Amino acid sequence: MKQLIVFPTSQLVRQYKRDMLKNEKGVTGELPVTYEFFVDRCIDEIAAPFTFIGDFKKNLLLQHIFSRLIKQLRYFKSASPGYCFKIGEIIGELKREDMSPAEFRDLVKNTPKNQDIYTIYSAYQKLLKKNRLIDREDRHILCKNYIDKSRFVASYDSICFKEFYNFSTIQKKIIRNLGHKAEICDTKMGFNVNKITVVHALDRKTEAWNLAHTILDDLNNGLLPEEICIVLRNRELYLPYIYEAFKEAGIPVETQLTAPLIQNPFIKSLFAMSKGELGIYFDKQINVDDNLFECYGYWASVMLEYLEMMGFPQKFIQIHEGNVFLIKRDVEAFECLKELLQDFKEVEALAGKGHIDFDGFLKRFAGFVKNGNYSGYPPEKGIWLLSFTMLRGLKFKKAYVLGMIEGEFPRAYRPDWLLREEERALINDNGYDIDVIKTLFEREKESFYYLLSGCGEAYFSYPEVQESGSPTLISSYLEDLIHSDVDCEKYRVSFSEVFCIDIGKSFKSLQGVLCDEKTKDKIERYFNWYRFSITALNTYGQCPYKFFLARVLNLTPDIDETEFTALDRGIVSHKILEEFFKNHKQSLLAQDIEVYEREIDQIAESVMAEMTNEDAFLHPKIYEIEKQSIVQQIKTYIGNHIKSQGDFVPYLLEYDFGFDEDFFIIFGNKKVKLCGKIDRIDINPEGKIAVFDYKNSYNPGIEEVCDGTNFQMPIYIIAAQKLLQRPVVGGAFIPLKKGSVDNIIVRDRELPFVSKRKRKGILDEKQWHELLNLAIQKIASYVENIQDANFPIQPKKCPKIDKYSGFCDFTKVCPWEGE
Repeated sequence: MKQLIVFPTSQLVRQYKRDMLKNEKGVTGELPVTYEFFVDRCIDEIAAPFTFIGDFKKNLLLQHIFSRLIKQLRYFKSASPGYCFKIGEIIGELKREDMSPAEFRDLVKNTPKNQDIYTIYSAYQKLLKKNRLIDREDRHILCKNYIDKSRFVASYDSICFKEFYNFSTIQKKIIRNLGHKAEICDTKMGFNVNKITVVHALDRKTEAWNLAHTILDDLNNGLLPEEICIVLRNRELYLPYIYEAFKEAGIPVETQLTAPLIQNPFIKSLFAMSKGELGIYFDKQINVDDNLFECYGYWASVMLEYLEMMGFPQKFIQIHEGNVFLIKRDVEAFECLKELLQDFKEVEALAGKGHIDFDGFLKRFAGFVKNGNYSGYPPEKGIWLLSFTMLRGLKFKKAYVLGMIEGEFPRAYRPDWLLREEERALINDNGYDIDVIKTLFEREKESFYYLLSGCGEAYFSYPEVQESGSPTLISSYLEDLIHSDVDCEKYRVSFSEVFCIDIGKSFKSLQGVLCDEKTKDKIERYFNWYRFSITALNTYGQCPYKFFLARVLNLTPDIDETEFTALDRGIVSHKILEEFFKNHKQSLLAQDIEVYEREIDQIAESVMAEMTNEDAFLHPKIYEIEKQSIVQQIKTYIGNHIKSQGDFVPYLLEYDFGFDEDFFIIFGNKKVKLCGKIDRIDINPEGKIAVFDYKNSYNPGIEEVCDGTNFQMPIYIIAAQKLLQRPVVGGAFIPLKKGSVDNIIVRDRELPFVSKRKRKGILDEKQWHELLNLAIQKIASYVENIQDANFPIQPKKCPKIDKYSGFCDFTKVCPWEGE
């Protein structure tokens, strides 16, 4: 009997062949194949007249359809790439259920959102049919419809689907149409792990380096590379660290590492050039007419011509001076970019032309580039890197699992905002099996069983902190395993214990103090006339090395300019309050609170429209929720302000100093130039003033002044008193989430905004002057250290030693791991 074995993954095919060779059975019979290969062979004949499109072209087509239909749509108001990707995902889900647009329309409620999904899905299918195109899901539908006529299938007596465990709706239909030829064979799963090791690491980098040491020891003790595997949930977070650590250790890892296209230096420079920033990749700007509106294909051609004019890809050889690795990296990114631009041209020929200016084209194009990947590293052979779902049916002596934290494994699934849970349940009540939260969690648990069934020993690790510096929780799955009867070894590890380079030199030798005299001289000259912001001084006080990375090396984190961040929220809140108090320089009246609230609504509407991009939000409702949240916080504060304003009224708003004219503080012979902006200065009839600063999140207190980690309020007080020539009686922070005055530094207990229950921050005259002098003294010493090029790795605030001490952009590159 001639049988074909079909596996769901390529790893199962390879392990099956390897086992056959190891058992000396040979592989002279029919070779097993993957399911995707099986589908392609089944539709060889029927698919010949069609052209296959990948996910990128699919999303481009959807964007063109979106733009063309936007006036007909009732729910969606813009054709942003984010909406296109999401609609593309939903269409993929529906097609995997073998559900036509009409069937979808008839099953769900008749809402504007569902009508839009139907309209776009229907137009997409018509466009594919008209141009004889098929997407990834169409291949499976063709296979279902044609499999009983396939000559490839006819050549076999049976088709055995092995180690699938679960099938999608379309897969079930394909198997059903195979009739008596179809067989399903899954190995029975059981709990086979007899020993586990659990490692509590400081961060992901520490996990990767500790893993390299562990695997190196295991290989030296007799384990073979094909007998072990590494399991990752978030590959993109771990791969750079694994690549670095394993290369240093000389351990081969089999992976075709990919990286986000937008992170490639060449691609970054291309988009920076469009904003006027030139560099080694692009020393000339692209020449376009800002007032010209043309089709996408036209602008794609302009981009391609510009790249050719600049000498790419040959120019990479000159830029990287023969470094083959960097040349290959950038050539890969260039080819990927070129292919995307060609796709823009081809899709427009299929879907029709739309007119846009060059800046608009770049923004749309950037949206698609952000979702693209390229081969950032050369492929290697070695130990397998797998996801949890890839483990089904595979057998290993030992598996190594990184990132076992709650929210990542198991994932913190949230209901889909576009096709909601109740709508999915309604579809499933009619015989379909579309994903719902419950089934997603069941699959998470099942994929963990794949691991426990497929290996005899398991090594798990998890980081204490995430990239943001926020603390983590150990995975509930791992916690349950720890408390089971299985033999368990647990230990903690710090980065200093596992990191080693250059003949064992430890990172601890890096003190952050520069010794080269030329470098020190440059730094001294640069900072002699430097205008210090309060943020810069606070940074040095919190961590001198962080100041070095941010202000000397000018390292900056990647920021997605399309996202609405906490910084954006703060800017919007400040602007609304500024506009409101511009209109109310007198005391506010309690009886007019409703009038003030309506005014705040109007100001917020105007400010949000002017200062934010609605496309930065995943959904229009999120935009409204964010706006209402900001508005409600400000309304709450205005209500509390009316109760605590006393006889103080707004005097100056967004008062800046040290920008147009120099502002100095002097300590001994040290003269320090400062700058800043005070959110609001109030004044009473006696001419006394108080300074206020709005806070969106972190709210410093007097203790931060004393330990030298936040000088904001003392500098504001000193600047206001010196420049306005009026007595400052106090200052306070206003955390908008709380909606009232909080941490204070005052020298008059009777001020109206000082709570009767407050004790901290109320100073007598002696304490007041001592505190201001202490701030000046510390600032002068910091500036002297900066000018002397002293940036020791001695943090006072760091998420690596205190989970709640705030955020740091440089945790990935900082070598310090705490003492």
